Amino acid sequence: MKIGLISPKGLKTNDNKLDQIFQNTSQDQSYIDSLSGAFGTGLLVISTLTPDHIEIEIIDENFDDIDFNKAYDLIGISVMTHQASRAYEIADEFRSRGITVSIGGIHATVLPEEAKRHCDSVFIGEAEHTWPVFLKDFKNGNVSDFYKSEKPVDMTSLLTPRYDLLKKENYKVIWMQTGRGCPHDCEFCVASNVYGHKYRHKTINQIIDEIKFIHKIWPNARINFADDNFLVNRKFSRELVKHLKKIDLRWFAQTDISIADDKEFIRELKEAGCTTLFIGFESVSKSSLSKINKNSWKLNQLYNYPEAIEKIQAQGIGIVGAFILGLDGDTEETFDELADFILENNIFIPQITVLTPLPGSRLYKRLKKENRLTDIPWSNYTFTEVNYIPKNMTGEDLKNGLHRVYKKVYSKEARLKVLKHFKNIFKEL
Repeated sequence: MKIGLISPKGLKTNDNKLDQIFQNTSQDQSYIDSLSGAFGTGLLVISTLTPDHIEIEIIDENFDDIDFNKAYDLIGISVMTHQASRAYEIADEFRSRGITVSIGGIHATVLPEEAKRHCDSVFIGEAEHTWPVFLKDFKNGNVSDFYKSEKPVDMTSLLTPRYDLLKKENYKVIWMQTGRGCPHDCEFCVASNVYGHKYRHKTINQIIDEIKFIHKIWPNARINFADDNFLVNRKFSRELVKHLKKIDLRWFAQTDISIADDKEFIRELKEAGCTTLFIGFESVSKSSLSKINKNSWKLNQLYNYPEAIEKIQAQGIGIVGAFILGLDGDTEETFDELADFILENNIFIPQITVLTPLPGSRLYKRLKKENRLTDIPWSNYTFTEVNYIPKNMTGEDLKNGLHRVYKKVYSKEARLKVLKHFKNIFKEL
């Protein structure tokens, strides 16, 4: 029996003007892409749940061509929203050849009925409990339409993902998941609705063993921790960092701004090999931040932003600062305000996106209720396209504003200023 597990190609951007902006700067766009996302662990986890006698082929369409004539018995596809259009094309083609197709991932979880139109079985939620059941059903010739996870997965029970199935030459940065869930209920986020608001994590021994397994395959790989909020459980993360110090490791993680409250811990992160931290600032507008969290958590951090940035970067850790344009409080003035903030605070890597109403988020539900969603295919959900009707400007104004901000913060002069800033920091350290 042979299974093909596919990660469909999804466009990072359809924006030619944005591509030109990067081409005209000194910034290494490939580095930004490596921080924005890569091959996830979902299909690798599925592979660990598959009996050894079954042959598995991982197909990452960013590198691999799909051979529709190959003799697969079963196809599994993991889908995020920007990949959905392509995923359905792939699924339809394999099904037309009589091959059973299953679809899972966040997009299929939040829109299972849509996914079902293109496959035999849909996986809703985490697949650790349902994939083995599906394989038994497939063997018996009676697969179900839907396989739904009924309870959160115990992360401490998970085996090391099958990184060995990836083609070694295609990856220099490896994404690794140590936990799931985030306590912050951001309106635009889907992941917290799928994985829950309670942070669940693997044991330290699991994590260290997984890192060692990765380093056997890629001795010099940088590891990007894919957790939505890697350092949210401070007691656990402190203990983990102690163990990371013992490994020759360079790593990147996503966290929230509260990490800046602990200067000593930031120093320990640097000593443990942390090079960059992804932090979702979202906005520098009080009116825009006020609507993101029900408990106003991010709004309450706004006035601490400059000091927090300085504290983190002063330890030699670069911040990948994530900002969203097009929030309901944004106006024409927002673009210049944001660009000035980024430049004044020497943010290492600014990541500016357009507000994107992902299905499964509270934002999607609200904008749908307000009749503000536009009929644009999933392939345009790249975070640089406008997929809704903005409140205080036109969609064209929003796109032009995005370009204006990027031109300012990624000009050669701006990037040289940031590099000089970090050079001085490393001299002092």
